[in-house]
Amino acid sequence: MSARLPPALRLLRPHQWSKNLLVFVGPVLGHQLSDPRLAGLAALCFAAFCLAASAGYVVNDLADLRDDRAHRQKRRRPLAAGEVSPATAALLAAALLAAGLGCAALVSRAVLLCVGGYVLATLAYTFWVKRKLALDIVFLAGLYTTRIIAGALVTGLAPSFWLLAFSMFVFLSLASLKRSIEIATR
Repeated sequence: MSARLPPALRLLRPHQWSKNLLVFVGPVLGHQLSDPRLAGLAALCFAAFCLAASAGYVVNDLADLRDDRAHRQKRRRPLAAGEVSPATAALLAAALLAAGLGCAALVSRAVLLCVGGYVLATLAYTFWVKRKLALDIVFLAGLYTTRIIAGALVTGLAPSFWLLAFSMFVFLSLASLKRSIEIATR
């Protein structure tokens, strides 16, 4: 299905946007989604993360272009396959980042800081952390948990220690599984 999308849209990896549904955990657990204003802010927070995450994916593909072209699966990505130029990808990343931060700013300053921190963490991951064994898994789990924190910020309710501890445990497990699969399929 995603192969039928235009290359520039595939570059954004919209199939990954489902991860951003985690911003709704706080509003759902806080029984706040029945409030139309908070539901709208949560939807805007979701959009902010979709845009910011896509900007990060584009930057990652730019940074890994040479390696992706040599990879048996990643060479099909739009940038590695030559379907989108690096210049277009860079402009797209900048526009996505600006739009994502703009959406976050419309929610609240706290969500803007959360999305901004997420962006900085994804950049650190792209350029340094992903090459550090074990630290990469912790970073991935933290990026997931950041989405839950941002959603809680929408409601104004503090996420419980137990929710954050549980989410880190689950996301550490998922990130470990993802890394194991990647190593096994190399």
